[in-house]
Amino acid sequence: MATKVKRARKANFSDRECVKLLEIVDANIGKLTNNNNTLRANGDKKAVWKMAAQELSAMSLVQRDDEDCRKKWR
Repeated sequence: MATKVKRARKANFSDRECVKLLEIVDANIGKLTNNNNTLRANGDKKAVWKMAAQELSAMSLVQRDDEDCRKKWR
C-alpha cells in the first residue's frame, strides 16, 4: 500500500488579516459584485483578488493567494 503524504496546511487568517481583507473588499465592492461576465469585468475581479493576496502576504509570514482571499471573503 502506498502511504499518503499529508501536505502542511496554511495558518488561519489572523484578525489583522481579516480586517485588512474587509477594507480591501469594501474599497472595491463595485468591481467584485459586478454581474457582467465580460472579459474586462472578470479581469478586474481577478486583479482585485490578486492585489488583496499581495497585500495580505506582505503583512504576515503566511503567503496567501487570490483563491485563499476569495474563499475567506465568502
